[in-house]
Amino acid sequence: ATVVFLAEPENGSAPIVSQQAQYVEMKRPKTNLSKKYPCDLTVPTSAADSGGEQVYESCVREKVSAALAKGQDMVVWSYGAKGSGKTSVLGFGGAKDDAASPPRGVAHCLCDNLFNELVRLKQAHDSWVSYEVSASFLSVGTLLEQCVDCLSTAAPPANSSSSSSSTTSSSASSRRRSRGEGSSMNLREDPKTGFYLEGLTSVPCTSAEELADVFMQGVDAASSSPPDGRAHNLFMVTVLRTSTDGTEYTSQLKLLDLAGHVRPESGA
Repeated sequence: ATVVFLAEPENGSAPIVSQQAQYVEMKRPKTNLSKKYPCDLTVPTSAADSGGEQVYESCVREKVSAALAKGQDMVVWSYGAKGSGKTSVLGFGGAKDDAASPPRGVAHCLCDNLFNELVRLKQAHDSWVSYEVSASFLSVGTLLEQCVDCLSTAAPPANSSSSSSSTTSSSASSRRRSRGEGSSMNLREDPKTGFYLEGLTSVPCTSAEELADVFMQGVDAASSSPPDGRAHNLFMVTVLRTSTDGTEYTSQLKLLDLAGHVRPESGA
């Protein structure tokens, strides 16, 4: 596992952050109190730069490649206080009304690079015959613990020839629905594969543009109407690879944005 620390710009009140070998030290400027945390990388953030591209290039890209090559899973998750920038670094924040070009996050980099990486790996391994990519977007309310399928009303990407069993419309406007129009999910357990969500929508994607479009559909739905105020959001890309002997390998690349904990208003 790789631990990345997001450092806020110094403004007189924000903690002073310094990277020290395998840990990061935070020092409060007013009290001079300091605390150390295990950390592999410190990434500075700002309003114009979420740090997402640096996080992807520094540690996520190689993990994506390794997971695809070995048929394994990978997860990147963010945790921190509400407003700390953790959502932006993953790219789950969506576009702001006053931002012509919102900061790119880890998810945008994954969408841009996944298919190029698959082509590279297929050319490097003679045993690769074919691969299929699909994506899902899930939201879990923190209070009611209700699982909501954010793509339950999503149509296939505009340029895709594939169709999903959950498709209800093909127009661009109808693909962007509020979360309230999605469907609640039931958690089930399979004795062989473990826990899964019954009927979770999986939208086929054949290009970076289609994958990015599906991601934004999920972000729009997840941000429009949280079921109980705050939620954990999960973007999951599934890659099914077939080898020359007919063996199938599945890799799941997961980006998880945990709901930010609320900073206390007082010292209580």
